Amino acid sequence: MSPEDEASHAEFHRFFEGRKPVFEPADGAVLRNVVLGASGVAYR
Repeated sequence: MSPEDEASHAEFHRFFEGRKPVFEPADGAVLRNVVLGASGVAYR
């Protein structure tokens, strides 16, 4: 992963974690998995 991707990904996580989800928790988990899957990064 390039440094630019790392930076934008970290920014994305700060954005996500700094907010209360406005959707149902189950939908939030699905959305998060889709976005993380699309980014090609798996967090364990």
